[in-house]
Amino acid sequence: MRGDFIRSVSFIPRQIIFEQGEIHEGCYLICDGWVLLRVRTATGRLLVVDIAGPGKLIGIGSLLKQSRHEVSAQALTEVRARHLTRTVVEQILQEPSVLTSRLLQVVARQVKWIRRQSQILAHRASVRERLAALLLELCHRYGTKLESGVTRIEPRLSVTLLAEMLDSNRGTVSEELSELRQRGLVTCVQGQFVILDETRLQKLAENVF
Repeated sequence: MRGDFIRSVSFIPRQIIFEQGEIHEGCYLICDGWVLLRVRTATGRLLVVDIAGPGKLIGIGSLLKQSRHEVSAQALTEVRARHLTRTVVEQILQEPSVLTSRLLQVVARQVKWIRRQSQILAHRASVRERLAALLLELCHRYGTKLESGVTRIEPRLSVTLLAEMLDSNRGTVSEELSELRQRGLVTCVQGQFVILDETRLQKLAENVF
C-alpha cells in the first residue's frame, strides 16, 4: 500500500517546493540535487537556515507531527526526490523498524544542524568569525576530501547565498571572503569553495562555538 503514497517528483532550479506556513502534506527524501530551506522573520527578512542534499529529508515537521511548515523550501539546482505523504509517514512511525530508526536519526542530525546555524546567526561575533564557522559547518557536513588534503564543499554557493545564511550583506561577505583567500584559508574553484587550512579556520571561528 505504501507504494501508493510514495511518488517520484522533480523540481527545476528556483522552484518552490513548499512555503512556510503551508499545511504539511508529508516530507521529501532528496535523491539528487540541492534544496535551500528558508525562514521569513517577523521583520520580513529571508534567512537560509539549511541546505539539504542527497539523502536528506525536507519537510521533517511531518515526523514531528507539526501541522504546518515552519520553513520554505526552494530548489537550488535541479532536484529529484521521493515524496512521502503524511499517511505513509504516520505508518512508518507507528510500525517500529530499522527505517523508523533511520528516519529519526536523520531528523535528529538535521535539527542539530539548524540549531548550530541559528547559533551562527545569533552570535555577536564578527562577520569574519561567523563566516569561518559557517564554512567549517558546511565543510563537515558536505565536504569531500581531495587527494591534496584540502576539502571541497560540494554545493555551489554564491556570495549572496552566504550573506543570506549569515544575515549580512553581499558586499561585507565578499570582502571577508577576499580576506580569507589572502590568508590562504579558503579558495573558490569553479563555483565551489575549498577549505585549504581547516585548523586556522577553526581558530578563527572558536569564539562562535
